[in-house]
Amino acid sequence: MTGRIRAELKKNGLITLGETRDMLNTTRKYVQALLEHLDSIGVTQREGDARKLRG
Repeated sequence: MTGRIRAELKKNGLITLGETRDMLNTTRKYVQALLEHLDSIGVTQREGDARKLRG
């Protein structure tokens, strides 16, 4: 899942929770937890309602 999110971010720059949910075909509850985890370990950074790659 992280690989797919990284690839999408490299391609488009930003990704929203809804876009991630649709891409991974799962629920908002699980995607939100995953994105918050990626934020906490330094993979992504929240920017408003979207995420971008950190660094």
